[in-house]
Amino acid sequence: MLRASLTISDSDWQSMLQELNNYREGKFWRDFTWHGSRMAVIDAARFSHMHISDDDWAAMARELEQHRIRGSWDAFAARLSRLKLMMPNRVQAISVSESDWQAMHELLAKYVMQQNWTNFASHAHHLKIIHPERFDSMELRDKDWDGMVSSLERSRANQEWNHFAKQASYMKIIDPGRFANIAISDDEWNCMVAVLESAKNGNYWGKFAAQASRLKTISSLT
Repeated sequence: MLRASLTISDSDWQSMLQELNNYREGKFWRDFTWHGSRMAVIDAARFSHMHISDDDWAAMARELEQHRIRGSWDAFAARLSRLKLMMPNRVQAISVSESDWQAMHELLAKYVMQQNWTNFASHAHHLKIIHPERFDSMELRDKDWDGMVSSLERSRANQEWNHFAKQASYMKIIDPGRFANIAISDDEWNCMVAVLESAKNGNYWGKFAAQASRLKTISSLT
């Protein structure tokens, strides 16, 4: 499935950039990381020219390490994957041991036990971004994919297009081949774009970046 390219104007980009700077000035590093990673997905070339200072990086790296020390492996995986999207070269210096990876991997089994396919998809896509080869060697089971599909279909049935886009983007990253079999109609695509337009009209640039990055992922060739 390939949709028409999203149009992100210079004005849109500058508004997202201002939002990023607001997070920096407030030292809201989690929000800074999430928003920055979404901008990197939306336009990697343009984001590559962004200046992220050594102090910015040190602050984000400190918070990442705190998650590792506390054993908050869901938060660690989420933060590390976002940092990799933003600064792939710098992230190469961060080591992930086999025990770290195993601890993160074990969370997937917990989510299966809970039948929490939304959290499963979120965590799995973070692991895929962190280390694609390690993740692919785990051999995602059919029952796990079917569970994620059931979560996606609930969002579709309830017309929750923000959640639908989020779950679909996770699944596209986790297994692009299987995702190719997920049908999304033009009307459903337009409903997801409407979420984007609503965020833009309300000047909610964090929400705009989130939805734009999801739609970019869903519509990408790979």
